[in-house]
Amino acid sequence: MVLTRGGKKRELGSPAPSGSKTQIAKKIKKTSKATTSKKADTLPALFSAQKKKPKGLLDIPPELRNRIYDFATERDDFEGWEEAVPLVNLHRGHGCGLSQWPLPKSLLFRSGRQFLGLTQTCKLLRLEYRPIWLRNSSVRVRPSQLLLYVHTFYGCGSKYYNLPKRVQISHDHDMHDHIDVTQILRMRAACPDTKFEFVPHELTLDDGPWNQDRADEECVLCEEEVMAGEMDMNEFEEFGCPHEYYHRYAYADWLLEEEYPYLQSLNMLLAHDNSKWVEDIQSGEVVRVMLDAAGADREAPELTIRLAHDSDTANEELINKSMREVAKTYVSSRRLGDTNTEAASLHFQLQVSGCAL
Repeated sequence: MVLTRGGKKRELGSPAPSGSKTQIAKKIKKTSKATTSKKADTLPALFSAQKKKPKGLLDIPPELRNRIYDFATERDDFEGWEEAVPLVNLHRGHGCGLSQWPLPKSLLFRSGRQFLGLTQTCKLLRLEYRPIWLRNSSVRVRPSQLLLYVHTFYGCGSKYYNLPKRVQISHDHDMHDHIDVTQILRMRAACPDTKFEFVPHELTLDDGPWNQDRADEECVLCEEEVMAGEMDMNEFEEFGCPHEYYHRYAYADWLLEEEYPYLQSLNMLLAHDNSKWVEDIQSGEVVRVMLDAAGADREAPELTIRLAHDSDTANEELINKSMREVAKTYVSSRRLGDTNTEAASLHFQLQVSGCAL
């Protein structure tokens, strides 16, 4: 069947109206512009996401930060004069010499303040980590600087929080023969987990006779080994005296036995945990405890304990007993005699209202 011109038009469909090409072009252009605009809007956000800083310590949950703080702990193997804490001298350049702080990098393994900088990073870390760092740190100070150190790091007041786990008092009774240990006892009563101990200042300096000039030439052990053929003179001249360890500990034994025999008893008194004794300190009944090591008998220095005016000892027992008996009763009831050792003992003297018992 042959289609007419009109039939072909009906079969193929009516042609696009005039101007349809222009409309299509506008539509395509509009769509393209919208797509371009959409891409332009998403690119800055994409670049912004790429430039965003990675999450840091402050972005993680607090419980994870606490876990990290557990790893940032100071050394815990300081003990006595052999492993003494590096000295903190609050008056650098005065008194006994320069402080050992700051330590060079090669000696940081000896440090007790490796993570001190973490407490000074920002307010949040200082708020969270500083109490943890204070509780897990160790410190050694001179007796005259102890209260200044405590007030600087822990604030003033009668209540103590977050005290270090170890406090060493670097003691030289030739310079400080009268020591007020009242505040030490109060801090110990407030924080039973804190260990206080006196250590000889001379030994912690590691500056004894073994380090003096010509100490090698005066070593008796070296002389005996050379005479016995156990050491060659060339070996001695090249390597020096190998007995520093023995001389150091021999001198330490002599110093602790002859000069500081009472330190063990004094440290036991600081750790004395008799409930009545601790209660007397906490309640303020014990007004003052003073150590006098200036006497002729260094094996039994005098320890004066002064009680408050409203002491039950003063008000009740003094009426029917002599003052000597009251003193004996008090020392016995608080078991203060348990702090004495065979090597040395403390001589207790009690004072009530200014009167010696």
